[in-house]
Amino acid sequence: MDKDYLTQLVTGGKSIRQISKLVNKSEGSVRHWLRKYNLTTYKPPKYVDNCKFCNIKLTDQNTYDSKKRWSCKSCANKYRNERFVLTKHKMVEYKGGKCICCGFDKHYSALDFHHLDPSIKEFNLTRNSIGWDKLQPELDKCVLLCSNCHRMIHAGVIQLPDDPASEGTCLTSRHR
Repeated sequence: MDKDYLTQLVTGGKSIRQISKLVNKSEGSVRHWLRKYNLTTYKPPKYVDNCKFCNIKLTDQNTYDSKKRWSCKSCANKYRNERFVLTKHKMVEYKGGKCICCGFDKHYSALDFHHLDPSIKEFNLTRNSIGWDKLQPELDKCVLLCSNCHRMIHAGVIQLPDDPASEGTCLTSRHR
């Protein structure tokens, strides 16, 4: 392999994979010639200097320990919370958008997911970062309840309706 051409590709910022496609050689062959000519491809740094959202200088004190540090704690928390809210809205809509006992639908934050059979519960649905493809089967094991109905069911004050599809069958008068 021509050293000058390889040097030109490396200084142009090409990766080993990109070089292998351009010269029609395997990645292993490209690595061999890079070592032989004492050349290295560009590797982006693990850490960036500034938060990608607010642009403040990142330090060990204002970032979480991570292999890839890209934001300050404040922005990371804000991003995580925004993602959680979007996921919670999607989960609530998937389960019908209202409490199956009393029909409460005023705010998503007052709605809980109650596992019908706790013995088959694989994980807690709140505050997780699991993808939708794994959340959906777990949601299928649950019913949507407002926080008041959820606590009263666990306390034994009211019972779940026999047919969760018929809303308001927990007799809301029981807990007025």
